[in-house]
Amino acid sequence: MSSLSQLFSPWAAFSAPDSGLSSTVAVVSLVCLPVAVIVAHRISSKPVLGPWPEGLPRPPQPFWGDSIVQAVLQDDLPDASVKSHTKGGPVYRRTYMGESTTFVSGAANVRSVLNAENNGVISVWPTATYTLLGSKSLAMLHGSEHERLRRMMQVAFTPKAMRGYLPRIEEIMREQMATWASGERLSGWEVANKMMLKVALQVICGFDKEWTRAEVYDDIYHTFATWLKGLFYFKFDWPGTQYRASQLARRRLETMIQRSVDELRKASSAASPPPTGAEEAPVASALEHMLSLESQRGERFDAHELMDNIFMLLFAGHDTTASAVTRILEELRRDGGSGGRVWRALRREQKEVVQEHGEAFTEAALAQCSLAEGVAREAQRLGPVVAMLQRRAERPREVGGFGVAQGGRMVLGLRSTMQQDPLFEDDEPRAFKPERWLRPGALRSPSFVPFGGGPRLCLGNILATHQMKMFVALLVRHYDVEFLSKNERWGWAILPRPMQGFPMRVHAVAWP
Repeated sequence: MSSLSQLFSPWAAFSAPDSGLSSTVAVVSLVCLPVAVIVAHRISSKPVLGPWPEGLPRPPQPFWGDSIVQAVLQDDLPDASVKSHTKGGPVYRRTYMGESTTFVSGAANVRSVLNAENNGVISVWPTATYTLLGSKSLAMLHGSEHERLRRMMQVAFTPKAMRGYLPRIEEIMREQMATWASGERLSGWEVANKMMLKVALQVICGFDKEWTRAEVYDDIYHTFATWLKGLFYFKFDWPGTQYRASQLARRRLETMIQRSVDELRKASSAASPPPTGAEEAPVASALEHMLSLESQRGERFDAHELMDNIFMLLFAGHDTTASAVTRILEELRRDGGSGGRVWRALRREQKEVVQEHGEAFTEAALAQCSLAEGVAREAQRLGPVVAMLQRRAERPREVGGFGVAQGGRMVLGLRSTMQQDPLFEDDEPRAFKPERWLRPGALRSPSFVPFGGGPRLCLGNILATHQMKMFVALLVRHYDVEFLSKNERWGWAILPRPMQGFPMRVHAVAWP
């Protein structure tokens, strides 16, 4: 699960491959974009705006000089690349969405902003996200309310809690990946999303298998997909718009979720406490851990908080993790796939892991999957699920030696920070080399920020890493993959996604 970053992303409406545009937006696009293409192409070779003295007004700029134009045209994020920070430096200013914005890169600069969250820095979400994700979700709250709710939710992501999730995660992944091995053409993007949604529904939310029965699962999956499409869309609340469709999908899901929550609460209240001295049975899901606070500490989520944070967990626990899994597949494809250098090294590692720990993915077995973790980290470093974060300064502050006025917008370049990690600058920093993470000290690199940092560090970052390592290990143990697209094009707004769906065929192999 990835951090729920502040991604103000109206260009998602243009870039989503299967999203519908309202007629008004479509007409405006047809008129404006051809002009913008020509102008943006001409300005793209010019240096970005450097730091501008505080208090000195900027000369007026036409709309096509705004960095959002290139983001729309290139289906990328307005920060975000090494190229932009190579031109402008680690901290520079440029107009973004009509507003002077400070673009920030480099571990020290990025972390200084992240660590100031709730202490002079806030995240601000677009109105569609605020409504569809929920105003009382952890991502939307600030200050003491954020601290209180985060503390209550933390109980679901302790090391002990996560150990209890591993067997069910493994079971779901084994079941799903076995269905891939038919030799038929698959969309890697779709099957990864369906697998991770099952994990989120059963392991994170504890919903029973009624949600994932074959007869109903496709319908539930598409309802979730409809809700997600509007999450970073324009808030046009008109019949026929994506936002309206997403609202209706959320209402349908709310009814189903409430029914399941009532059943979980009923089962929890009916359960007898274990005898004195007896070991407690492992709790199956993150949501059940959260609900257990009601009986153990007398702390209770109100109905609005609980519903909004279930939606947040489902988004973070399924959509972002599926994107990360698909990025892993992409990097393995580029390395040569099942016959590539990295795949072969992973198989050697997994033979050693199985010899020592057996087939099951215990915490100890996962800890020995060092190269698998390197693959997960390297895929995130090169193509993170969250490439940028947005924050606002509640009061004047300094970032990288430059002033940011009160209310000023800051874009934090996570992708550029990780791709320019000084630790790897002498070792082909743009190449896919998972073994770089086996170096002494590499795992502690301050430039590795795929899950954000500070008070908003992703709650589920360790669980997400466990899932990625388990996926890589299962894949190379039992399967070869035939990648059918030799040059998959990726879009980056909002989450990275393969524009051709990442076609592939999966074949079972003898193991060991």
